[in-house]
Amino acid sequence: MPRELVPGQGASALCNRRSTQPYGGDVQQLVAAAYLAQLPEADVAILNVGGVRSDLPAGPISRATLYRLLPFPDTLVVLKLSGAELQATLEEAIAGILDDQGGGGAYPYAAHLR
Repeated sequence: MPRELVPGQGASALCNRRSTQPYGGDVQQLVAAAYLAQLPEADVAILNVGGVRSDLPAGPISRATLYRLLPFPDTLVVLKLSGAELQATLEEAIAGILDDQGGGGAYPYAAHLR
């Protein structure tokens, strides 16, 4: 199932481009928030959007739906980073998108990042 990787991409089969233009796909932000909720000692959570493999349709959510959404056995890791290191990490993650070199898989979605 096509999914929205990058804000404004228009790749989702469920959402129109206008609804995803400002912030990208909602499900990636929801997954980042769920990851953060699992690590109360963390200040932010960053998710590589390539790990989210499908859109999340409206309606009941089954285990099969979740396995399609997140099929990889991801491990959550807590790192201590300075603000400069966090900025460099985010800049590197989006460099491929901005330079038209990447397909969007490394695009970062975050929870509690301001």
